[in-house]
Amino acid sequence: MSGFSDQLQSLKAQLHQNSEKIADLWSGLTDAQRPHKPSPERWSVAECIAHLTLSSERFLPQIDTLLARAQSENLRNSGPFTMDVNGRLLTWILEPPYRYRTKTQPEFNPGSVNPLSHILPAFQESQDNFVDAMNRSNGYALDKLMFVSPFNAKFKYNLYSLYNVTAAHQRRHIWQAEQVIRKMPSVQ
Repeated sequence: MSGFSDQLQSLKAQLHQNSEKIADLWSGLTDAQRPHKPSPERWSVAECIAHLTLSSERFLPQIDTLLARAQSENLRNSGPFTMDVNGRLLTWILEPPYRYRTKTQPEFNPGSVNPLSHILPAFQESQDNFVDAMNRSNGYALDKLMFVSPFNAKFKYNLYSLYNVTAAHQRRHIWQAEQVIRKMPSVQ
């Protein structure tokens, strides 16, 4: 795509790679293995994927609001963009392997993962919607558009940081799902 920010293109490639890894993990498991929890307090592969879907869906309305503001205020810029301090910190924390274990907010807890047949298509749809939002943000001043994290109201970072945080967050839960699979007795 002509004129598309190299930074956004790189982030889109990361999300695409994450989507492929998730699809590969999912397709390599049986319906009995997908909801398998290594222990009651740990998430299954299905729960990891459902959590990523919930997270992306929660960000999309905020991205739309920021893009509407950017358009109305003509906040144009094609980069290069910089992550703010909070975004850099959060990305560093989220990159696997875990540096810190954290509990998610209750509204991001995947809860029931039934029916299993909806887990992967729901993730893929949320990922497509997220990439669409990234496409629509091309040409705007991504490092000037600030929002409050839905995970922690005290935490603010810019839209460019959000895109980096999202890619790292997905890699974190892919890694978590891989750990679950490695510990399954019937999967080597």
